[in-house]
Amino acid sequence: MTACFAKRCRTEWQEKKDGSDEVAFEHTVDFGVSISDIRIDSTHVEIRRNGDDDNAIALRREDVFDIEPDDLTVYRVVRPWTIDSEKPTEPVLEPCRMYSNTIERVCALCPSDDTNPDLPPTALIAGFSMHRFGLGVDPKEDTRRKIASLKPYRGNECSVLDICTGLAYTAIMASELENVSSVTTIELDPTMTQICAMNPHSKGLFRSSSDAENNIITQLYGNAFDVIQTLPDCAFDRIIHDPPTFALAGELYGENFYSELFRVLKPSGRVYHYTGDPSANVTGGGGVRGIVKRMKMVGFETVAIDQHAHGVVAAKQANVKFFSSGKKDKKTKNARGPRDKTRGNRGKDGRKRGSTKRWEGDRGRNTFDVRGYDDDDESESEYY
Repeated sequence: MTACFAKRCRTEWQEKKDGSDEVAFEHTVDFGVSISDIRIDSTHVEIRRNGDDDNAIALRREDVFDIEPDDLTVYRVVRPWTIDSEKPTEPVLEPCRMYSNTIERVCALCPSDDTNPDLPPTALIAGFSMHRFGLGVDPKEDTRRKIASLKPYRGNECSVLDICTGLAYTAIMASELENVSSVTTIELDPTMTQICAMNPHSKGLFRSSSDAENNIITQLYGNAFDVIQTLPDCAFDRIIHDPPTFALAGELYGENFYSELFRVLKPSGRVYHYTGDPSANVTGGGGVRGIVKRMKMVGFETVAIDQHAHGVVAAKQANVKFFSSGKKDKKTKNARGPRDKTRGNRGKDGRKRGSTKRWEGDRGRNTFDVRGYDDDDESESEYY
């Protein structure tokens, strides 16, 4: 839960009818994955998920009400044990935050919007966000754009390599594509997997091994610079390379690493490389023009900038026509419909009303379904 939930609780309590000693309403406490029944009285905030009376959680009211409006922490409910007790004590709130001994930095979940509780969280590593979020862009939308930049995903045995797992949004979304049969994802830090376990939107990474039909994600650990050298030649149809900043992982922006990307990619394959805003005038190894130059030097015949996806797309073959991730897809039978229940004021277009001024700094409100690719679409990529 987040400050958005705490604010709703305070507001509902303040606006309760005179003479009433409790208030009840519905709200999500897992970033829109489910709806919970909330009841507040003079001492506790009670949470019942999906009407499950047997698993209600009663938190001390002051613990929830004391969360400040500008608190960017994501909290989880834990039931601590004491040495002299046979049962856990009263549930308390604990930050979804851990210190990583691997990278010697703090990793934490962070809400991507302070007014819309349905949007998935991002992760912060030493204060750096893993995803774009702002006007019209949330972490899942950011992921959709990256995956869409590599369309079409043809055939029934499409293999995907996801470099830098993070919260696993890319690996999970790729694994859900009809044409994808396997996803291999590389993560440097096992602490991030523990953060994923705290995130409701990362559950797809932990599918049971007994669910063989849907368990197509293979997790590898280590520095991607080293791990990729252990992978076979021409093994992947699509590669999504989503590295940290150049300052944190400069080796993942170098010519040697790009040579490995070229080696493990199939002849007809494509690569997406996250760069940040391509229109920003960034110099040095992380600059877009430097990335394009080095990718062409190692053999990629077609390299283009996808402004909408904030990245570079590349192919081994010459004269490849890339799909622009900024184009809207035709509606497909798998497209998501409207929610059955609303959780606040929404406009005619179904969007949540409310200020996002603390999150401004991005652009676009284009959403799409990665399964609705049309081969006749014109590309809007910038070629080099």
